[in-house]
Amino acid sequence: MFQLFSSMPLAFCRSLPSPLVAPFLCPPNGLGGLCQTRGRKRFRNQNMPKAEKLRRKQIKEEREAERKRYSFMERIKMRNEQRKKSISLQGIGRYDETEAKKIAEQEETKPIFGIYTAQQMHTQFLPLATALSYIRQYHSPSVYGKSDELLQLRIELNMTTEKATKFVSDSRQLIVLPHPFQHSEKRTILAFAGTKEAQQEVMLNGADIAIGPEMVKKILKGQFNMDDYDFCIAHTDMAKHILPLRGVIKTRFPTKINGGIGDDLNEILESFLSGINLTVRRDPTNKEWGLSEPLIGRLSMSDEQIEENVAVIVDTLCKMRKAVLGPFINRASLITASAGPQQSFFPVDVSPWEALPTEEEIEKHEKTKRKKDQKKMKKKKETDELEEEEEDEEEEAEEDGRIFPNLDRIDQKILMKLM
Repeated sequence: MFQLFSSMPLAFCRSLPSPLVAPFLCPPNGLGGLCQTRGRKRFRNQNMPKAEKLRRKQIKEEREAERKRYSFMERIKMRNEQRKKSISLQGIGRYDETEAKKIAEQEETKPIFGIYTAQQMHTQFLPLATALSYIRQYHSPSVYGKSDELLQLRIELNMTTEKATKFVSDSRQLIVLPHPFQHSEKRTILAFAGTKEAQQEVMLNGADIAIGPEMVKKILKGQFNMDDYDFCIAHTDMAKHILPLRGVIKTRFPTKINGGIGDDLNEILESFLSGINLTVRRDPTNKEWGLSEPLIGRLSMSDEQIEENVAVIVDTLCKMRKAVLGPFINRASLITASAGPQQSFFPVDVSPWEALPTEEEIEKHEKTKRKKDQKKMKKKKETDELEEEEEDEEEEAEEDGRIFPNLDRIDQKILMKLM
């Protein structure tokens, strides 16, 4: 019977009575007795409150206004240019806290069938141990078979400071972790040593080249290229000799702060070879946003060892910005270093290792904020008073013009008589 109706022309099927056709096109037992009707969209907003309708209407109007600002081709060009330059739009994208809060508020109105779109899902921050267990399951011998994979943290940073026009600057430093591991980074290290014996010893331990005080003049003249080396270390005896090289080496200049100078060159060399390269990059298009992607360990390491490494990395990052201004880390995602289908990211909760502001710092920050607010209020009052005075002068001038319309043409003698 169904084949008979399917072979019939459409006009003939429409001419048939609805009680005859309905059982074949909409079976009563299928989908639990549910049947789609043509008026399903018509009655979708029937029981919706007025406030929800207004909210949806406003969202639709805002989207329409934003869409009409640029043409279709202009939007595509802008998007492509941003993706080329902006690091925030590469990879897994940027985490926006305000949008996440909006999504969390929308969760109260859950969908009927429990199906969420990607825009409706908010990020759930997992403990580091659970995220590690998920990655270990993916890289087990039965799935991908990479049990000793390198682990990486993709840390999104809030680069804002107290001043609206000033941001946290880009930086690069090496961190010695409590539990070192083998990383795939190749580093070229130059060592400054006073004696030939020390130079030979450092070269045997892993330094690419070791030079003495006689090479300083050649470096200043440009006869020796320093761009071939990533890091520089020095013995304390060479501190006086390498001072003129501060402008040439710049950020690579060995100091006590970066741990590049000391009495034991071999220990410094080990820390530079096994340490983690921590770089902070600011987005060129979105200056309020920054990124850091340090290595934290390998899957073969225990959870406690990886947690201790993460604690050191988070602590060093939080020192770059005042804790009073709020959390420096927007989102930290645990990923594997090697790209491919096995790469997956898990948002991790790093708040237990973030530095909290002290009571003294909070009080000091509030005092400075009050002073700034008072100054702003004074400036605002002054500007308001000036505007009021200008308005009064304009009103007086208008009144004078009404009484004496040809005031400019009247002579001074006549004016004196009138006064």
